Amino acid sequence: EGAIRALLSADLGPGTFQLAGIWASDPNAYWNASEWTVAASYAFKATDKLKITPGAQYWGDYKFNSDLDRWRAGVTLDYAITEGLATRVSVQYNKEDINATTDRDFVSGFVRLQRNF
Repeated sequence: EGAIRALLSADLGPGTFQLAGIWASDPNAYWNASEWTVAASYAFKATDKLKITPGAQYWGDYKFNSDLDRWRAGVTLDYAITEGLATRVSVQYNKEDINATTDRDFVSGFVRLQRNF
């Protein structure tokens, strides 16, 4: 079993656009979430200190079941507070199939404070 991953990244305007995709033959050590997925994001450098990155991802045949899928869309904010100190805030809306007739949606995210020495 195995997986194939492709990643395209290009500088566009004041930011960087990324497109990624994965296909797996079956669940394996490299990828076990779905048979395939595609994701896109655009990291927009708003100022020297602030980067805003909206993004989305779709999983097809989620959990290797052709009746299930999942998707996520959200935004990440990176802010350089001062030299060597930064914060990252991320919020995503998620929707996933639990089985063929039931799905769930939820919001997830995190706040990170990082100090580099």
